[in-house]
Amino acid sequence: MSSVSKWSVLALAVGFSIPVIADEAIEKISVLGSRIPIPTSKVAGSVSVITQDQIEQSGAFSIVDLLRGQNSLAFSQSGGKGAVAELRLRGSETNHVLVLVDGVAINDIGQGELVDFSQLNLSDIEKIEILRGSQSALWGSGAVGGVIAITTQKGSGDTKAKISAMAGNHKSKKVQAKVSGAASDVNYAFSASLFDTNGTNISQQGDEDDGYQSVQLSSSLGWQVAKNQRIDFSIQHQDATTEFDGTDFNTGLPADADNYTDILRQTGQLSWSGDFDQWQYKAGVQFNRNENDTFANQQPNGANHSDKRKFYLQSTLQYAELSHVTVALEQSTENFVQYGAVTDYGDPNRDLSNTVKSLVFNLQHSISKQFSLTASARYDNNDTYDNATSYNAGLVYTPSNDYRLFVNAGKAVKNPSFVERFGYYATSSFPFVGNPDLSPEESVSIEMGGDIYLANNWLWGWSAYSAELEDEINGYYYDAVNFVTTAVNKDGKSKRKGAETSLQGQIGLVNVALNYSYLDADEPDAAGDGYIEELRRPSHTAGLTLSTPFASDAGNLFLHASYQGTRTDVFYPPYPEPQTTVKLSAYTLVNIGAQYKLTPSLQLNARLENLFDHDYQDVYGYAGAGRGVYLGASYSL
Repeated sequence: MSSVSKWSVLALAVGFSIPVIADEAIEKISVLGSRIPIPTSKVAGSVSVITQDQIEQSGAFSIVDLLRGQNSLAFSQSGGKGAVAELRLRGSETNHVLVLVDGVAINDIGQGELVDFSQLNLSDIEKIEILRGSQSALWGSGAVGGVIAITTQKGSGDTKAKISAMAGNHKSKKVQAKVSGAASDVNYAFSASLFDTNGTNISQQGDEDDGYQSVQLSSSLGWQVAKNQRIDFSIQHQDATTEFDGTDFNTGLPADADNYTDILRQTGQLSWSGDFDQWQYKAGVQFNRNENDTFANQQPNGANHSDKRKFYLQSTLQYAELSHVTVALEQSTENFVQYGAVTDYGDPNRDLSNTVKSLVFNLQHSISKQFSLTASARYDNNDTYDNATSYNAGLVYTPSNDYRLFVNAGKAVKNPSFVERFGYYATSSFPFVGNPDLSPEESVSIEMGGDIYLANNWLWGWSAYSAELEDEINGYYYDAVNFVTTAVNKDGKSKRKGAETSLQGQIGLVNVALNYSYLDADEPDAAGDGYIEELRRPSHTAGLTLSTPFASDAGNLFLHASYQGTRTDVFYPPYPEPQTTVKLSAYTLVNIGAQYKLTPSLQLNARLENLFDHDYQDVYGYAGAGRGVYLGASYSL
């Protein structure tokens, strides 16, 4: 019996042996478990929903701070605030996590379709949902390790306004203003924020700090055209500059350098929805644009600009209570433009595009009051590479509001990137030549788990999973026959298996949330006759969040601790030494803070990050941020 099977049997046995004593569970709504919102209790998968109240009580400064310690999430950040922060979910690659903001995928095509989480603004978020496992059937390429949906705040009721300011060490400062409300059939929300910091020194030599500046604007409008129809519009805009170090070729380690990247990020959508008795319709257009312009010693040093435009039409038949079938048509056009100086190595200037036409099917069927069946499938017709099919099927058992068991199996895909297919230079094979014959990566997974409400409304959750990745793309393969570096689909399968558990509840007035995850992630070795540990995947991660009100609920104290276990990374020493595998030490980060309302409108905030000033690295050679102290205030109108 496999280790995952053993864990599953043990978890089931423990689950059935614990009495369910909770009187009534508060139902949450999932926007990811189906193509339309459904209760989380009917989702056949491991799902976490972080509400606005939980975000505020956590005192988190950034989305990276908030998500550290969540089940099976491991961040690799190359320094402090504003430094690139990549996420691996259940041991997947960093571009195997699809991130949606108000339903729009924000993955950066120019960066291999990863998401830099350091660029996301936490203060404008209403809810975050994490759905783990193979989800390409519902949401498309890249949803291999899972999907993260971020819902921004919308307007309702009377007009409300809020301004806030924060300052801290490293000359950090943040100001934000937002206004929201509704009038007649129109609702609205607008926000603007500025963050600026001198940053910290991420290298192990020198004393230059690496700063970061970001300006973000967000707006949303909704119009109830008729009783059963509405139009929604939203747009987000960001301009940012992040400084970064170069590489000392005498040591192979980061060294002070006058390098920076200018970042432009824009996302938005216009949608129409209609609800006609049993039929629900939705149509819309979405866009996502990213620009990354890099400078070295104040001189341009390459750039990439990309955008994705998506059109969709969706129809849902609600044929019974908690039962529906959905069919959707999508067309996405991706454009990738790369800029750079023409040198003896070649011409890096590229202008490439690809169009994907997709057919999506989703079934949510209530077999009985206790059993619910889910099934979904997607067919992607790609212009420039192999077509792909993905699927997912699951079963949910809910004998009461306090108990949920689920099992699911699925296949997810990740399409090759533009650089992997077409290379870096259009006119040279140095240093990298593309491979237009690459196939999409495919991951097949199986999972089981459940949630149980215990005495006093304590919620225990668990899951166990196994996934195999086939046709994994190696983007740094050296072709000894043609003397070039290229991308290839690797032989064999990468294997990931793991288990997760969580516990949430209250001890007196203290809210408690505890998470632990185990991961075993291996890939075939270069010789093809064995397996090695995959890079930057900790076997053990954990998180603890405590919060409690004080002063008759006028204040809130919080503590957040996250643990990331040992993991491997790769180090490239000076030529001609070969690359070596290094071990990154485990670490625990503890953040504490408080919020206190002087008046119903005026709130004071304090936060202490990395309480014990631990030295740590997520990426070899790049120092994480040390202790930070931040004070602020907000005023609501």
